[in-house]
Amino acid sequence: TAALLAASLGLGDDEWALAYQSRFGPARWLEPATDRLLAGWARAGVRTADVICPGFAVDCLETVEEIAVQAAAAFRAAGGEALRYVPALNDSPAHAEALAAVLAPFLGRGAS
Repeated sequence: TAALLAASLGLGDDEWALAYQSRFGPARWLEPATDRLLAGWARAGVRTADVICPGFAVDCLETVEEIAVQAAAAFRAAGGEALRYVPALNDSPAHAEALAAVLAPFLGRGAS
C-alpha cells in the first residue's frame, strides 16, 4: 500500500518511508519505529513531514494521540519544525464510496 501510494503521488525513494507504531510490551516490534524514524529525519535536517496512517480507516487513539500529538512533539523536539498528520477518511463521502466499490462485487451489485 505504501509503495503504491508513493508511486501514485510521484514521490521519489528519498521522499517517503514506511514506519510502524504502537509498540507494546517487551517483545520486539516491527521496525523502523515511527518515532525513531521521525526523530532521525529531524536531526538530519528535515524540517517538515507529512504522516498518513493508511492502515486505519478511521482516526483513533493511535492516530490522533500517538501521531498527531506525541510524534509531532518528538519531531519538533529533535529539531523539526512541523509534522502534519493527514487524517483518515473517517466518515467522508469518499470513504463510503470506496467501501461501496470494494464491497459491490461481493454483494452481486455494481458500484453506484
